[in-house]
Amino acid sequence: SETVTIAGDNCAYSRESIEGGGWARESGFWELEVNERLRTQGKKLVWVPAASMDFRDAGSLAPMARRRFTHGKRFGMSRRLSSGESILRIAAASPLVPFILFGRAARRVWANGLYRRRLFASAPAFAVLSASWALGEAVGAAGAGVAHRN
Repeated sequence: SETVTIAGDNCAYSRESIEGGGWARESGFWELEVNERLRTQGKKLVWVPAASMDFRDAGSLAPMARRRFTHGKRFGMSRRLSSGESILRIAAASPLVPFILFGRAARRVWANGLYRRRLFASAPAFAVLSASWALGEAVGAAGAGVAHRN
């Protein structure tokens, strides 16, 4: 089914879509930008319920949380510099991020109905990972503010 956006860890793009947008895997990209560019080019994003991701070599929760923090920090810095959004607003919203992300995941899981038990079983790890992201985003936004003033 057609959708507006898909989280980056859960999507796949054709090489042409990435290279055509000027993004490179090596330097990274934000799926929101890619998704928006694809839509403006008249392409569709499609949610495929049968698709799955397998993070076999992801490691334990601690290294995953560090990666989420680092990714969130990059995003916070990028968001602050590109939009000029207030550091205080980003920092104030960061405690809400885990709840917002869990709510989005829960709505999708609930609509599907297959993995409701797994949703609740994964909630503690989900909280750690999304809190790591949110903290990183706030730290990145604060760092971008300092870098921007220099």
